[in-house]
Amino acid sequence: MMTSKKRILSISVVQTGVVVGGLYALISLIFSVFLILFGVIAMIAGSASNEAAAAMGGGLGMIIIAVILPIAYGIMGFIAGLILALVYNLIAKFTGGIEMTVVDVI
Repeated sequence: MMTSKKRILSISVVQTGVVVGGLYALISLIFSVFLILFGVIAMIAGSASNEAAAAMGGGLGMIIIAVILPIAYGIMGFIAGLILALVYNLIAKFTGGIEMTVVDVI
């Protein structure tokens, strides 16, 4: 087993944006499931009360937000990934990048 030291001097800006955007969207999907669940519970619980219209509106609002959330987080993650990759590439020029030990596996 051979090891060698390598340095990451630059990373792909667009590819990093795509990966980070995808991760943000995936993570927000987990939260969206709970928003939809709570929205449905609010609509069911509120339908029996005097404020049924308010409960339905609030529940429907949570469900709409749950649909929009992954899209918005994906876009924000993409932009954040672009910025972080650009900043890393700039800093790596001056510092030499991140040093890693790589193991060759057969």
